Amino acid sequence: MNENRQHFYLGIFVITAIALLITAVTLLGARTLWEDYTFMQSCIDEPVSGLERGSPVKFRGIPVGKVERVTTVRDVYPNSKQTYALVRFKVRTAAMHIPAYGDTATTVAERVRSGLRVTLSSTGITGGQYLEALYIEDKTKYPELNIDFDPIEIYVPSTPSKLLQLTSAVSTVLDKLAKADIDGAVNGARDAFHSVRSAADGVDVKRLRDRIETVLTSIDGAVARAGKDVDRIAKGLDGVFGELRSSVRGTLDKVDALVGDPKVHSTMKRLEGLLVQGEAAIAEIRRAATVASSAVDGVDQVVRGRSRELASAVTHLRQVLGNLSTLTGKLSEYPSLLFVGNAPKRLTRDGK
Repeated sequence: MNENRQHFYLGIFVITAIALLITAVTLLGARTLWEDYTFMQSCIDEPVSGLERGSPVKFRGIPVGKVERVTTVRDVYPNSKQTYALVRFKVRTAAMHIPAYGDTATTVAERVRSGLRVTLSSTGITGGQYLEALYIEDKTKYPELNIDFDPIEIYVPSTPSKLLQLTSAVSTVLDKLAKADIDGAVNGARDAFHSVRSAADGVDVKRLRDRIETVLTSIDGAVARAGKDVDRIAKGLDGVFGELRSSVRGTLDKVDALVGDPKVHSTMKRLEGLLVQGEAAIAEIRRAATVASSAVDGVDQVVRGRSRELASAVTHLRQVLGNLSTLTGKLSEYPSLLFVGNAPKRLTRDGK
């Protein structure tokens, strides 16, 4: 009876343990089983060895999905003539941050236009391969691969991996080295070295050094003589400028003394008064001449045609008025006639 009871308890324990294990597996894997994924495709034009089903898909080192299938384009699209490797992978929809009420395909297409690409990467030198999603800035540097089929799923273009870029760069350098005439360049450098050495052997170094020292000594002497000449010229210029300064200062002193003389001031004031009086007299004479001319014109109109005597008198009177007008003009031009009596002589170009 006790033995049966022990077997019963053991059976209950085993069943309970199995139930707990199943519950734990279900709870821990439920999120993975019910998580939403978006499936995508990409063509890769390079070897994909090491990339297989279950390889991670990462964005900035963070796992966001897994690789589902690695095959060739013709296995999925028999009518295609291209030999690219076709990688089918899935990405967690939650990791893509699709906007609310947004379409996944449209959002991915917009991000592809913004530079979204996938490429092969490896975890270290000997690590496994994985698929990396990234954004590139210069989309023209690595253009999209041309495909001749319509993808049945969302298509994301690929870019060459770092290893392929390094291999291409090394191949380019090696090709340029192969095309370069290295032997010719070495021979040319050797010939140039021999030419320089021959030219150096033919130069008398001691004689060249002596000539250089002679030239430097001559230059030092010329500089010293030039310095003495410059000092002498500077001293001469100082003396000339001193004499010129003294002469100008003396002239200015004389002008100041002449301007400050009281006799000169009184003479200038008297001359100014005489000029004002002369201008007033000339103005009075002009007014008198105008009145006389008007009177003569009236008399001429009255007596014209009546008497020869009157006509002769009028003619003489006109001559007098003409002389008076001439005198007025001269007084206007030379006011000093009122005081001197004669017009000043005109100066010629010789100053006489």
